[in-house]
Amino acid sequence: MFNRRQAQTAPPDDVKHADLIDLLLDADDTTRDMLMLHVLESGQLKRSEADALMEQVQRLERVAGPRTPHTAATETEQAAAWGIAYP
Repeated sequence: MFNRRQAQTAPPDDVKHADLIDLLLDADDTTRDMLMLHVLESGQLKRSEADALMEQVQRLERVAGPRTPHTAATETEQAAAWGIAYP
């Protein structure tokens, strides 16, 4: 009874695949492709999950990227940021 381990549960605010996201943020494009191929082939992620994960990585890069003061984003950047394609 005393040697039994308690169930380990992740806290609700824990980010799913946080280690993989960190690796992808630090990697160049070629390494990212290799990492995603490995994850897909191993069955750890489905294709739809991998696409969503890469979108999240790109959003994080865009948010964390350097910004110059007093410059407005172009229309294409705004459309990409909100995910809406305006005609």
